[in-house]
Amino acid sequence: MSTTTGFVPESVFLALEAERDALAEKLQKASNGIRILKTELNSFIVDATTARANVAAERAAHEQTKIALTATKEDLDTVEGHIKASQLERHVRIQSGPGGWFIIDNSEANTLQMRRRANNATRELAETKIMLNDTREILIETKEALYDTKQARNNLQRIVDGFNCEGDDSCTSCSYHLQRHVNTARSAEAAANNLVDQANLDHTTARDELQDLKKRILSDPTCMLRSDSFFSSDNDSDSSAEEPTEINRPRSQDP
Repeated sequence: MSTTTGFVPESVFLALEAERDALAEKLQKASNGIRILKTELNSFIVDATTARANVAAERAAHEQTKIALTATKEDLDTVEGHIKASQLERHVRIQSGPGGWFIIDNSEANTLQMRRRANNATRELAETKIMLNDTREILIETKEALYDTKQARNNLQRIVDGFNCEGDDSCTSCSYHLQRHVNTARSAEAAANNLVDQANLDHTTARDELQDLKKRILSDPTCMLRSDSFFSSDNDSDSSAEEPTEINRPRSQDP
């Protein structure tokens, strides 16, 4: 009985395992990197959206501030006009004689009231200018932050694009081809393991069959063949002229 067995060198398995582990590690790192970059990219997109909303709100507030500033200026112009009119009326009443003192006093009271309104309007105008400057600085800072966010998002997008497929089966950038490489290495390793298992099984089976045959030869009392003639070639077995020698077996001891 002849059995053909195939053995795969252990170095082949070690090389396959090393290649598989290297590809799996690279795939894991690439996947983790893509996941982190996508998270950061989404965060930057949210920040950019928030920044745009803040800019829009600040612009609306700026427009309202301009409207309020214009109204304050108009009110101040009106107050100044009343003050000038009161001063002119006082001057006219003084020129009109003694009967105009009461009107003069009333005109002075109106003038003081108008001056207080003018002072209040001036103070409100100054506060509005300060608020307008603050709003302008906020708009500038928001615009710069929005620009930085766009730049960061573009940089992240370029990094993510770097993980794109190289276009052939030798690609080691995209997760698809990396996973294919890992699957190929695993398949080759499984096939090699199957060959080794089959070779070991064939070897064990052949060894067991040989041992069984040896036992049958040794235990058969009618067997007159030499134990070494069992392993001789077919040409040597054809020489039937030589008298076979019985295999030496242990003798049974008399009681």
